[in-house]
Amino acid sequence: RRFKTNQFTSMAVAGALVYPSIVAFASATDPITFLGLPVIAMNYTSSVIPIVIAVWLQSYLEKFLNKVLPHWLRNFTTPLLVMLVMVPLVLLSVGPLTTYAAKGTSAGVTTLFMAAPWLGGAIMGGLWQVFVLFGLHWGFVPILTNDLATQGYSLISGPLVAAVLAQAASGLAVMFRSRSAKRREVAGPAAFSGFLAGITEPIIYGVNLPLKLPFYFGIAGGAVGGAIAAAGGSAANAFVFPSLIALPAYMTIGNFTL
Repeated sequence: RRFKTNQFTSMAVAGALVYPSIVAFASATDPITFLGLPVIAMNYTSSVIPIVIAVWLQSYLEKFLNKVLPHWLRNFTTPLLVMLVMVPLVLLSVGPLTTYAAKGTSAGVTTLFMAAPWLGGAIMGGLWQVFVLFGLHWGFVPILTNDLATQGYSLISGPLVAAVLAQAASGLAVMFRSRSAKRREVAGPAAFSGFLAGITEPIIYGVNLPLKLPFYFGIAGGAVGGAIAAAGGSAANAFVFPSLIALPAYMTIGNFTL
């Protein structure tokens, strides 16, 4: 609606990006190509920025098609052509750009962890949920898994508990303080899923991000907690989703409990 596009076509483009066969490409070991062009596959299920960019580009394509196509042909042909162009375009452009950005971000944070662990922890703890919004968090997965395979623990994962629990705590505060019964109904279960399962998308998209301030407070709390965790050498000795249930994975390495 903001970009003045056909909302049903936008939903179809978004649906294509999270279609199970497309999601499965992210774990494929063989090279993927489209009309001879290499496709750098990634998982879009936890990101929001790629589809926003796709809909923004869609708005220009729709305007062009509606201008050149006869009016009697637009209703059927415009959505079809938009789908045929936008889905491959996003997979060939947004995917690689996000992947390269993720690799650069993860390399920079890794360097910071070696030079100043508390600063790297503050960045990871504060910005982890922002990385998730942009899909940049996938660049850290190879580093986490490699650290676990080579040394048995991952220092980069230490601040992630603070990042997740801070956002969940912000949502819980909204549940207690909001005057809107409808918002409280959303905030309670969403915060619960963040605390126990480490799934923060419901609380971010449904509560914290629309209200802005709770999301910012979650970032601040995650930064402080992440700095403390990294300074104490906290690390995970297993690949887990950061949450209260996963805390045992963080108890062996470092001084997390202090």
